[in-house]
Amino acid sequence: MSKSFHHQNIKALRPQLGFTLVELMVTVAVAVILLSIAVPSFVDVLRANKLSNDVNSIVQAIRDARNDAVAHGGSALCASANQTTCSSVTSDWVTGWIVVNSAGVVGVSDRPLTGMTITASGTAATYDDRGHLTPAGGSLTLTFCNGRTGVGTGRTITVSSAGLPTTTNYDSCT
Repeated sequence: MSKSFHHQNIKALRPQLGFTLVELMVTVAVAVILLSIAVPSFVDVLRANKLSNDVNSIVQAIRDARNDAVAHGGSALCASANQTTCSSVTSDWVTGWIVVNSAGVVGVSDRPLTGMTITASGTAATYDDRGHLTPAGGSLTLTFCNGRTGVGTGRTITVSSAGLPTTTNYDSCT
């Protein structure tokens, strides 16, 4: 009898290895709750980052077209569905754009803007040899939305008659 008592005390003194089923279930439940909060926020951060990258790529193309106009006596940035010719459809800004001058195509968008909606006031920004938009007093406005809603979830690029782009938040994405 004393032998079995001694055997039970030795088992009681050994450290427990592993987790109980209850501990594992609680840990999984906490992880699920944390992930359900974090994943939607992370997706929103990714969309905001993509929006910024896409807007910045077109702003850079606008600046490149303006610089090319001053250097070569005129150029244009235009929407292009095929990256070789200018388009007459404003929705083609999503598929791409090109920079053209008298020598031909001198700049091409590197990728289509997937998941993006762009509303445009026109299909091109044409620059004279001073880097101003032609015809005089012209402007171009591009509004970007990418599935997020709420205040400041979109961006608007406005190219002034002086040929300079500015970006502002757009609050009416749906």
